[in-house]
Formats: sequence, structure tokens, C-alpha cells
Amino acid sequence: MKDSADEGFVEVLETNSLTDIALIKATLEGEDIAYFLKGENMTVIRQLDPVQLMVGKRDIDRVMDLLKPLKLSYNRLSL
Repeated sequence: MKDSADEGFVEVLETNSLTDIALIKATLEGEDIAYFLKGENMTVIRQLDPVQLMVGKRDIDRVMDLLKPLKLSYNRLSL
């Protein structure tokens, strides 16, 4: 797991799939979980650059439970 300089957020997974990004956003926003996608804005310019899902340390287990049933094609799982 990678710690971020951003307060209490850690990297959970990395993907370069726009479909994964949309599924992750819809799932986490629907559950009111604080997150951000590091590098998301760069996907417009460089679509092959990966995006890192960053979530609060206290939400890691909940996020993993929510994402497990999704068919994501992530590059790296950071747990």
C-alpha cells in the first residue's frame, strides 16, 4: 500500500481503463465514500497512463468489499 502526502489517503489500485474508472466512481459515490483518482485528468491527454484510486485509510476494507464483485481490469492492486 502506498501512502499519499494527501491526508490519510492510500493507493488501493491502479488502472488505465476508462470503464474501470466510471464503475469505481459510480460505486464509491453511491456509498458516499471519500476518494480521489490520482492522474484522472491526464487520461484526456495520455489515455495509457494509469490512474491510481486513493481512499481514506479507514475505508480500505469497505472499498475492497464494494469493488470485489466488479469485473475490473486493474493493473495493480496495492493491498
